[in-house]
Amino acid sequence: MPSQHPSKHRKIDHEEARMHHEELLAKIVRVMDVVEKDMKQRRSEMKQLKQRVRQAEQAQALAEHKCSDLQSNVSTFAASQAYITKCIICQHGMEHPFIIVECGHSFCYECLKIWFHTLLEKQINWRPSIPVRLKSAPFTADKLKELFKEGHIFSTRYSCPLCRKAVRNKPVRVFLTVDLIMAIGTLVPQDFPENNPPPSDEGIWADVFYVKTNE
Repeated sequence: MPSQHPSKHRKIDHEEARMHHEELLAKIVRVMDVVEKDMKQRRSEMKQLKQRVRQAEQAQALAEHKCSDLQSNVSTFAASQAYITKCIICQHGMEHPFIIVECGHSFCYECLKIWFHTLLEKQINWRPSIPVRLKSAPFTADKLKELFKEGHIFSTRYSCPLCRKAVRNKPVRVFLTVDLIMAIGTLVPQDFPENNPPPSDEGIWADVFYVKTNE
């Protein structure tokens, strides 16, 4: 049997090599397409991520600005309302505020009672005819009653701690101021005195204002 010509073998090998090379190129192209698509997707995702980060930073900056504005407004409001919420006697937020009806000024109940008792003490201290036991603190409803019953005094000389206007009527509890103090207290820390229980309405001013009876 005659042998095949060598050139024919070389032609076949060359053709196979060419086909193998083309297949390899085709695979490389496909791989490159996949890589390029993946890179495009990643670039798009990165762009979106950066955009979201910028939006988040802008939102945070806006929120911080609004928070700062709110704190500033709250501080300004609290400062402007200080004359309502602060007792000028103790310089704290008013605890159990009462208003003097003659002038409209408000004070803590305890502060106001101490102020009235101080004025009462000054009124009776200089009079030697009044027994010492009636002049000494604490002033009680019974002591006040005895001062009037025995004719040591016929009226009290109380005045407002702020404007010094004469006070003849019992101060009145101020519920609106209480609500305002509580509202401001939720926004701005308030400096309150020691937390004392609210005074009872029964005989609340009995040791300050004497009411004549038929006894």
